Amino acid sequence: MPTMRLPWSKDRTADRRKAERDLVYWAGVVGEIEGGYGLTIYDYTNDLDIHAGLRERVSRLPSSDPLRAQLATLDDRFEAATRPIDLATTRGTEQIRVPLNATGELLADLRERGWT
Repeated sequence: MPTMRLPWSKDRTADRRKAERDLVYWAGVVGEIEGGYGLTIYDYTNDLDIHAGLRERVSRLPSSDPLRAQLATLDDRFEAATRPIDLATTRGTEQIRVPLNATGELLADLRERGWT
C-alpha cells in the first residue's frame, strides 16, 4: 500500500529548510556575480545547478510563502547582472546566462570558449 504524503510532511519541512539554506547561498552567488564573479566555469555551472534545485523546491511551496518573493527578487538581480548566450549541447542549443562582470578564471574560461 503506498504511503500517503501530507502537504507538510517531514519531507516537505526538510525541503523548506534546504530551500532556506540554498536561498542564502544563492544570495551570496548573486552578490558575487554583481561584484565580479571570478571562480571557474565549473564553479559557475555548479552554482546554476544549485539555483535550479532551489527553484524546484520553492515551486513546491505555497504561493504565499515568503521564500517565493525572496527568490524572485534575487532572480531579478541575477537577470540584471548577466547576459544570455547560446550553448550548443548534445540536445541542441540551450540558453544560459553569464555574468556581465566576469573576472579571473571565469573570464578566461569564457574567452577560451568564445563567449565574451
